[in-house]
Amino acid sequence: MNQSVTATNYWSAQLDELFLTSGGSCDGLATVTATGHLLRHGRNTLLADDRRSKALRLFMDRFRSLPVLILVIALILRAWLDALIVPAVVFITAVLSFIQAFHAIHAAAMLRQQVSAKATVPGGGHNLLIPYKYHMPAM
Repeated sequence: MNQSVTATNYWSAQLDELFLTSGGSCDGLATVTATGHLLRHGRNTLLADDRRSKALRLFMDRFRSLPVLILVIALILRAWLDALIVPAVVFITAVLSFIQAFHAIHAAAMLRQQVSAKATVPGGGHNLLIPYKYHMPAM
């Protein structure tokens, strides 16, 4: 294969081409090369979210769905009795949806704290057990 290895076709490249492009070998990446990749690409982590600042936005997003918009339009077009029922339904729907989304975000954060994913990778002539946050693209 004569074309250069890119991020889009690495799976079809020959092994020696991948080693040449990534700076690795059959023994894995040298510590200096791995450190360079880590500095260039950064850690492989999920972004932390600030639940407190996003809670209000999360709640307000519940009012952006089509059924809620239909109810708001009905609120404008209907009589006063309907005007009392429709906002109550809209508010209850938004509160229930907010609670469900808030708990889902909290559960995902708890799972993220409990999971400590690690992998054994060759490097420096021997196998190393490293956390996934230190995994980075080889190219």
